[in-house]
Amino acid sequence: MSKLRTKAIKDGCFIEAITLSTMLEDALLRNALILKKQNDDKSSEIEFKYIKQEDKDPVISERRIFQLARKQEVIDDELKKELDDLYYFRNKIIHRFSLTNVQYRESLSILERHEVLIDYLQDINY
Repeated sequence: MSKLRTKAIKDGCFIEAITLSTMLEDALLRNALILKKQNDDKSSEIEFKYIKQEDKDPVISERRIFQLARKQEVIDDELKKELDDLYYFRNKIIHRFSLTNVQYRESLSILERHEVLIDYLQDINY
């Protein structure tokens, strides 16, 4: 996913890069939730509900992951707000691009915010 994101940015495909950034943030948070539980419980058990969802399984959405990460103190309120804001923008460009006043040129500054967030989330995972 990270290589696809890098390629999308290099190719100027900023909407694709924003979508991939959001997916990467979600994946990093899911991993951080697993690591937090393992650390707290002093176990190596993996909660597969965070990393695998079959059709019949309950959906754990990105927004729910943000909430769980905050509740488990993986992230603070400021980081959760940034995740929510960036996710809102992603939804805006994916679902309502032609219906809103969103400007494509905004995408670059949004990507810069994603970059900071991804760097932080990678740090807490390693």
